[in-house]
Amino acid sequence: MSQKLLSEQVMFYSISNELSNFVQIRTEFDEEIDKGVLEGALRQAIVRYPYFKVKTAREGEELVLEENAAPLFVYEDADAPTLEPEKNQDYLFRVSAAGKMINISFLHAISDGGGFMPFVKTIFYYYWLQKTGQPPQMTDVHLAGDAIPEGELRDWMADFDEHQKMRTLPEKAEEPFVLPVQKDPDRRVFVFTFTMDSHVFMKYSQEIDGSPNAIMALFMSRAIHKIHPDAENIIAGVAANFRKASGNLLGYRDNIGLLKLPYPPKMDQMEITTCATCARGSIILQSDDEVVRAGLVKSKQFSQYIQSLPTLEEKCRVSSYAVMKGSGCVTFSVSYVGKQDYGELNEHIRFMGVVADVNLMPLEIEVMAMGEQFYITIGQNFADDVYVKGLIAGLEEEGISCRDYRHDTLPYEYGPKYL
Repeated sequence: MSQKLLSEQVMFYSISNELSNFVQIRTEFDEEIDKGVLEGALRQAIVRYPYFKVKTAREGEELVLEENAAPLFVYEDADAPTLEPEKNQDYLFRVSAAGKMINISFLHAISDGGGFMPFVKTIFYYYWLQKTGQPPQMTDVHLAGDAIPEGELRDWMADFDEHQKMRTLPEKAEEPFVLPVQKDPDRRVFVFTFTMDSHVFMKYSQEIDGSPNAIMALFMSRAIHKIHPDAENIIAGVAANFRKASGNLLGYRDNIGLLKLPYPPKMDQMEITTCATCARGSIILQSDDEVVRAGLVKSKQFSQYIQSLPTLEEKCRVSSYAVMKGSGCVTFSVSYVGKQDYGELNEHIRFMGVVADVNLMPLEIEVMAMGEQFYITIGQNFADDVYVKGLIAGLEEEGISCRDYRHDTLPYEYGPKYL
């Protein structure tokens, strides 16, 4: 039985040869990965997440999801995975391993970080259990055989009232500053990573009334303005979880949006505490449930419009344009999925980072916290690390040591083509 798309329509229809909107969760362990054990763990974990055991299909002039009965495999292309259906058993996610690295990638259309990370956690639980014979003492992990709450399966858009009237915040129709960079012609992703001590960083956050995502947005904006002193309208896009406002905290589907944090030039002369308070206040105002719901009303109305278009070609064309325009509303983005606790595995994970599709947005910062560390990953569609070094310099001026600096160049991860 097929499942019609609803809230995920725009993301699916926007997938093309130019934009797969992939997400990779790259985890480096302290020892070689046993691929056979990982494959067994994957097949056991997927039992708890049947909504990821699917593939896309075309029904008339629309896409639907169908159960995928094909076997799941662990591939050996951790540094060059693909989500092309013919190379991936038609699945919308992929698990790869090589050396000490596990790379789990997925199409953003099926979920966001908050919805997909529980699946990753379950895979790692079973990997450790099968490898050592002992459970890794994880908390809040979903296991095969556990009941799946109804809310986890429901699409938030199904019950959301698109006719409700909500308070909105005034918006200035300003074009953001665009980084003057040249996108790599081969669409490679340039990845820069470093670590920070979690106690030091969180102590600093509390002292200046900040939050991890707001601080990274602030320091990157400041670095950009230092490099481009004439830049106007530097705007950071901070990813925010909209599940609470939508009325469904448990849903696995993508339900995040970008909050805009502008960096006026006069912030250069302000105390960092004042800047952090401004950023935090802006986040609080924009993430107010009533304000978010006003945006969700527009999202549902637009989704209904996409559904009404008579041809698949029109659905794809309009959705692609909408995603492109949305990506262009900020200078760069910052995402933080919250602190992860993998129990015993915290001591065996050397780095865990997220790499996202940067074909439309030139620079994205992904923040991950686990155990005693903050893991920072900056993905770019250009090679120069001048902005990354500016970010690190700003953090270290505040006494936050940035260690284990590393650079990797990854090929673009292609996905399905629906036209």
